[in-house]
Amino acid sequence: MKKNNESMIITSVMKEKQNYHIILDNGEKIDVTEDMLISYNLFKGSEISEAKLLSIKKNTVNSKGLQLAYVYLKKQLRTEKEVQEFLKKQKVSNDALEKIVKKLQGLQLINDKIYAESYVRTKTRLSQKGPQLIKQNLLKKGVSENVINNALLEYFSNEQQINNANKLAVKLAKKYQTKSHKERLQKVYQGLIIKGFSSDIAKEAMESLELTKDENHEWAQLQKEGEKIWQKTSRLETCKRRQKVKQNLYQKGFSIENIKSFIESKEI
Repeated sequence: MKKNNESMIITSVMKEKQNYHIILDNGEKIDVTEDMLISYNLFKGSEISEAKLLSIKKNTVNSKGLQLAYVYLKKQLRTEKEVQEFLKKQKVSNDALEKIVKKLQGLQLINDKIYAESYVRTKTRLSQKGPQLIKQNLLKKGVSENVINNALLEYFSNEQQINNANKLAVKLAKKYQTKSHKERLQKVYQGLIIKGFSSDIAKEAMESLELTKDENHEWAQLQKEGEKIWQKTSRLETCKRRQKVKQNLYQKGFSIENIKSFIESKEI
């Protein structure tokens, strides 16, 4: 065994996948990337001092983490927070993580501003999400509020918001067409708010639908819903049954007059 202040000799260099496996004459083994192999002149027969070995080991950690980050970023853009969380799961130290992130930022492989702009453009074009939901999603990804607001201002105009909200309103109106007119309107409005549109935009989208109450459709839906509730409450006393049916149908948006007519038709 060599003493710490003595140089070591590389006895073997073998390529394994993307890295190189190096064996020293003291039996120690290290794995390095091709870049490190070249920059440190790590070839068979080369001498390595203790100080150089320590430097190699330190940079090996950084290099491996960087390689992992490259693979992670290869398929799609990521935010700084996403990269940090990924590297932490790979057991990369905080010191190495900080250096890797700075390196990636210098190469423009991490840029939250570019990420936010790309995210907003994509969501406004391919989905019916409103600005508030887009903002919430970006905040979860670690993008700063100021960066998000600028991206929304730049790439999600009021006109585009109205256009997206109108499309979503049509979709929701179709989805809830079997509901009462009142509940249908409530569901469409709630859906627009949940998807991140402001109340003003949601109201404007609702107005564009021009949904009118069809009394024949309303009565048909009341009978359909009423029959279900009527059957479920069959074991209740008449008074309690009547109250239960009335309460449930009213909560579903049907008028008191129609509800009374339905109950009367069942009790004849």
